[in-house]
Amino acid sequence: MLGALGVVCDENPNVIMGMAFIDGVGPISVGPLAGSVASLTFQFVDVANLLPAVGPSVASVLYEADLTPDLVEDFTPIGISTDPASNFQIPWTIPASEAIVQALPLDDFGNLIQIPGDNGADDILR
Repeated sequence: MLGALGVVCDENPNVIMGMAFIDGVGPISVGPLAGSVASLTFQFVDVANLLPAVGPSVASVLYEADLTPDLVEDFTPIGISTDPASNFQIPWTIPASEAIVQALPLDDFGNLIQIPGDNGADDILR
């Protein structure tokens, strides 16, 4: 994950992105033990330093997990939160296998929130 973030930072030094956090910790960490219940939250971060950043207004966040990241990308919904006061927190039981979690910020109409990237294309915030 760090390698991919390094490329994003080098190519887009003034960009924010949305990120899922597990028990308040970002993607570069050792996760909780399998079978334990963790707290998923969402926030925008500055890609240059991964510190919290101000982003567009979010109505809800859809969390999804890929439980077989070594195979074909196959994200399964975990749940949705509409509580901005808790950083869109939801509980999640950690699976026995490695998983990739993504948090998809949605607007008031359920559409994915996108911001323009430095290359002129819209980037989905995950």
